[in-house]
Amino acid sequence: MEKTKEYSPDLIFLDIMMPEMDGYETCRILREDPATKFIPIVMVTALGDQDARNKGLAAGANDFLTKPVDKTEVFIRAKNLLRVKEFEDFMIRHNQILEEEVRKRTLELYTANRELGRHEHRDGGEVGRGSRITG
Repeated sequence: MEKTKEYSPDLIFLDIMMPEMDGYETCRILREDPATKFIPIVMVTALGDQDARNKGLAAGANDFLTKPVDKTEVFIRAKNLLRVKEFEDFMIRHNQILEEEVRKRTLELYTANRELGRHEHRDGGEVGRGSRITG
């Protein structure tokens, strides 16, 4: 768990059978942490039953591999998950940029609105006061 904070990985392979905490619990904890919630997790196990797979997916795993793993399959799954992670990272960065732009524009509107209010007050409450046309 500490290594994920230290290294900020793009992909995690997680064994279900671990000495201190099982992979399911580790996966749930990683999903609850904002710093790791979007990192793809591949659970790896010697258990071949469907219940183990379902439990892993329910804990938040993105994919599942059964030991012994095929090198080609690992490579392809990793490549696909990294592509998804790259897109998610792009969307997060893009969203941050948009939020900053909205914040700037909101401040500009607030400032312009206050300035407009000062002019209205000074000009007797009329905006764009000019001569009246009478007929």
